Order: sequence, then structure tokens, then C-alpha cells
Amino acid sequence: MTGTPPPSAKARWFKAGMILGLGLAVVPMVIALLGIGRAAYGVDEGLRGATHREDKKDEVRFAVSSTSLAAILAPIGVLLGVSCGLGWAGEQRKRR
Repeated sequence: MTGTPPPSAKARWFKAGMILGLGLAVVPMVIALLGIGRAAYGVDEGLRGATHREDKKDEVRFAVSSTSLAAILAPIGVLLGVSCGLGWAGEQRKRR
């Protein structure tokens, strides 16, 4: 049988790193956007107006904290994804 050899363990780790990096970059952003949208829904001035309403304080707190979490995790996820992607591309080039 001819064909390409199965991927090495190193290539699988690189691929897992790319997926984890993508998750670290995208998931907190989506959660932050949903939190901001939920907090600002039904308020005249959006998120700014929601900060002054007592019934929206918890939703605003969640939106702001998830946004700061996204700001912390996104660069880490991008760096992890790019570095693993470059390693994975090098492994793919070696296989051929």
C-alpha cells in the first residue's frame, strides 16, 4: 500500500495546540459579546445605561469581567496557535 505515512505524535501535539489556541482566542470573545449584549438589552443607553440600574448590576459585572478575561487570554491563544501552526507546518513538510 502506498500513501502518506500516519501523522507523528509530534504533529498531533501541534494540532492539539492549534485547537487549544483557537479556543483560548475565540471562546472568551464570544462569551464577552454575549454578556455585553445581555446586559445592554432593553436599556436606553446600552451598557453605559445598564451600569446605573440596580437590576442589571450582576449582568454588567459579568460582561466587564468576561471582557477582561478575553483581553488576557486572546493574545496567549493567538501565540499558542501560531507557534503550534508553524511547528505543524514544518512537520508536514518533513513528511513529504
